[in-house]
Amino acid sequence: MISHKSGNSRLSKVYEKKLAQLQSSEDAPFTLDPDAVAKALLHALESNSPKVRYKVTVPTHLFYWLKKFLPEKVMDFILRKVE
Repeated sequence: MISHKSGNSRLSKVYEKKLAQLQSSEDAPFTLDPDAVAKALLHALESNSPKVRYKVTVPTHLFYWLKKFLPEKVMDFILRKVE
């Protein structure tokens, strides 16, 4: 269990909501099992020239391409909405 002290922060309700999501037994949408990450990690470890970043989930692929074509302000807006 994660302990915290959100106190009187103006973001305490947001923090509490996110903490409840993380502690929930339900899987988040688009999550993969640890094997997917392990496969990417193994590939990076065995590669002669590993990439700086590896995209594993659908959202990471999506945001990679969106970031290439959308202005930063639009990406910031999207990321705030997704969170």
